[in-house]
Amino acid sequence: MQQSSYLSLDEGSKKARHYCAYQERCSEDVKKKLLGWGLGEQQTIEVIDQLEKEGFLSDIRFAGLFVRSKINQNRWGKHKIETGLKSRNISDEIIAGAIANIDVDVYNNNIRLLIINKLEGLERFEPSIKKQKITQYLVSKGYEPEIVNEFVKSI
Repeated sequence: MQQSSYLSLDEGSKKARHYCAYQERCSEDVKKKLLGWGLGEQQTIEVIDQLEKEGFLSDIRFAGLFVRSKINQNRWGKHKIETGLKSRNISDEIIAGAIANIDVDVYNNNIRLLIINKLEGLERFEPSIKKQKITQYLVSKGYEPEIVNEFVKSI
């Protein structure tokens, strides 16, 4: 919802600093917020540039944190993480760098844990149905089908 009074460049810059200091943000989130506060397009670009120079805002830092939190807390796969970052207009280069830093052991362990948890609810199904449901579930969590198939074969 847009405010009825528009902010000056200094006011917008101050509010944006506070917004970025509270939690890691990406430039797209800050842009939306600044525009919502009533700053013009050019002023928004100026504020974002200044925040980046001052270290309040970094898409690289945001992408790294996003990847770590989605891997460790949500147990998302690479595809879902990539989609989440693309929806925030993070560049493909930054996304590739952040995803490259995923710990393979943690990633594989997440797949194992998700399989174990999913199997608990599938006890009444036949093995072929269990495998199908687990595969669907893991792919929906963003895991690559070829990796999922390797893990499902071992069930």
